[in-house]
Formats: sequence, structure tokens, C-alpha cells
Amino acid sequence: MDEGTLIPGSPLFTYAGVSIPPIILGDGAYPLCKWLRKPFAVPRNDRERHYNKIFNRSRCVVERAFGRLKARFRRLSVRIEAHIENINSIIASAVILHNICEREKHDIPDEEQHQHSQADSQDGSDIYDCNRSGTAEAEAVRNAISEYLLTHVK
Repeated sequence: MDEGTLIPGSPLFTYAGVSIPPIILGDGAYPLCKWLRKPFAVPRNDRERHYNKIFNRSRCVVERAFGRLKARFRRLSVRIEAHIENINSIIASAVILHNICEREKHDIPDEEQHQHSQADSQDGSDIYDCNRSGTAEAEAVRNAISEYLLTHVK
């Protein structure tokens, strides 16, 4: 993600002169990276409070979607024993199958429903090591997004 090569074409959105790359939403435990968004720890103004409100609402939608995916394919909740070059294909296949099941309104059987355990929500600081030299750039991206949200999203 730091190199901008994970997503084909590396699409960018530009707002207020700031290039915004594809992003991943994380909670406050994750580091702030150009591509990894987190809420403002202590919002200081209406713009930051509004950002946190929209951010948290969006993150909840994403968490519920991942929860349903992991409930349907429980193997995704534990370490996947496969060659690293196959992981993207395995996950993409599960997502495609899950989306087909969702579209066809296939229920997840009750015995497969499960809540996120604490092991599922690890502290991201030991998982992701962002390019720390881009912290000012990451702040600029978050500020541009928060300004856009305040202006365009209610």
C-alpha cells in the first residue's frame, strides 16, 4: 500500500490540492498512514467530530460485512495455511462466493453465526508498519477527507 501498487491503477481522488489514495479504515489502535485511516483521537472542532461520526458509521458497515464473511467462511477467522502467493486468490474467491450468497439471500446458519472475539480485533500497531516518514502526508490526507465530508456529506 505504501508503494501504491496493491490496487491496479492506483486510482486517486484529489480534493483541495491533496491526492487521496485508496484507503483502508481502521480503529484508533492502528497507526495513521497515507492509506490507512483512523479517527481523530480527540476531535477538536466540528470538522473533526463530523469526520469521526461518518468514519465510525462507515467502519461499522465494513465490520458487519467482514463479520458476515467470516461467519460464512470460518476458515478466514484463523491463520490460512497456504503459500503467500495464493492468499489474495483465496480471499478474493471467498469474497466472490460470499457476494453471490448475499445476492441470492442465502442465510448464514445459526450455528455458524459468531461474534468477533478479542483475538479477531488485534492491535494494529504490531501488524502494520507504515512508512512513518509520510506522517505529515497522512495527516494532510485525513484533513482533506474531513473537510470534504464536512462540505459534502451530511
